[in-house]
Amino acid sequence: NRALDETEEAVVALTFLGGHPMTPFDDISEYLALAGKGSTLSQKALLSVAETLRSARAARSALVTDRENTPIITAMASRLQPMRQLEEDITEAILSEDEISDHASPALLDIRRHIRSANDRIREKLNSMAHGAAYSKYLMESIVTVRDGRYVLPVKQEYRQHVPGLVHDQSAT
Repeated sequence: NRALDETEEAVVALTFLGGHPMTPFDDISEYLALAGKGSTLSQKALLSVAETLRSARAARSALVTDRENTPIITAMASRLQPMRQLEEDITEAILSEDEISDHASPALLDIRRHIRSANDRIREKLNSMAHGAAYSKYLMESIVTVRDGRYVLPVKQEYRQHVPGLVHDQSAT
């Protein structure tokens, strides 16, 4: 009888809303168990948690109303606890499964700022070598390129001992 009453109320809610308020979400019970044990969650797991929080907030917002003809559904939806701040913290810090925002933490912002600064200094040094009189005659081209995540200068084979550094790759020709 209770299930039939819930179904009847759901029909009333669907008629009133013009559609259902539920959005799909992943089962996050495994992630909650891990977090409860103090484990670190992956970016994917945290994004799933944020999506579930968003879905719960939307369902609660749509179903907890002043309607007196849906007391069972209203009571069930009232138990959903919106955690908007946590939801926003996750979505602001994690851009995708592969990328964390620079602003996820002050320490991360500082680390990435230092990395960019170091990369700029490296690039400037290599550009000065590529365009300077001391090394430009040993280069195939006066450009700085990136090979396997490393900045490199294309040095002519016969002059490699005249340019300081490591050989990262060689042309097949």
